[in-house]
Amino acid sequence: MGGLRPTLKNLDYRAVVDSLGEGIIVFDSEGHLVLDNHAARQILGKNLPVLRAQGWPACAMLIDAGRT
Repeated sequence: MGGLRPTLKNLDYRAVVDSLGEGIIVFDSEGHLVLDNHAARQILGKNLPVLRAQGWPACAMLIDAGRT
């Protein structure tokens, strides 16, 4: 049978997540940023390096700041 069938093994999940129109950021159980997509990078702009360096605490501060 010809052609490749997509499977979870060869699926590039980062490409899929990056193509989504909504901003996605994922933190691990220790609060470190482990994944972001193109939309999140556009939304966060200058704040993204802070999230990468400081993790979830910095994100929580940004969320709280947006509520006021």
